[in-house]
Amino acid sequence: MDEATKTIRTEVNRGFFTTAAGRIGPAHRAGLERLMVVNPATRRSGFDALKTPAKSVTLGNFKQRLAHMLELDALGPASEALP
Repeated sequence: MDEATKTIRTEVNRGFFTTAAGRIGPAHRAGLERLMVVNPATRRSGFDALKTPAKSVTLGNFKQRLAHMLELDALGPASEALP
């Protein structure tokens, strides 16, 4: 990849990130910042928990996944951060 392509890609990505970050309100920003706090006992952050993959299909696992999705919804509407 040549330097011009790298420069253009960097500028386009910066524009996307700036637009998305600018659309996040103070309340949602605080929620996102809390995701970065690491629990000393588990050594995991809230962000780590977001990345938990779905388990096999059982009623109990479905209920856990539903609770997980509700936690994600509480972070705020993703559509507000999209260009």
